[in-house]
Amino acid sequence: MTATSDLFRQAAQILRDQGHTKGAYVDPDGRVCALGALSTAATGNPIPPETITPGILAAMGILAARIDSNIVDEDDLERIADWNDRRSTTAKNVIAAFQAAAEAAQDTADVIPLHPASQAVAA
Repeated sequence: MTATSDLFRQAAQILRDQGHTKGAYVDPDGRVCALGALSTAATGNPIPPETITPGILAAMGILAARIDSNIVDEDDLERIADWNDRRSTTAKNVIAAFQAAAEAAQDTADVIPLHPASQAVAA
């Protein structure tokens, strides 16, 4: 088990390694959006599972609280997708948001397991 903050750090590294995309969890070149990077860190798959675990939902809430989205009445997934897909949102912005979320989650007791393939990079 790895702390929630490590999940965000791993998602940032995945985005650095694979690149950033908009409008899809993952594009044909393997680039991922913010949600795709977060899902890859948690599950090994850039496409979030149909039923998102409470831990991942909590992580999305931490991230959604640190971004500027026009969507305020929707769920966190929609807020993150809206923000990621804006023309003005860059990979650098997404990585900075993951880093801010990691710092915010540093003191939390919530623990989200990383996908086994991701654990080596997070360590």
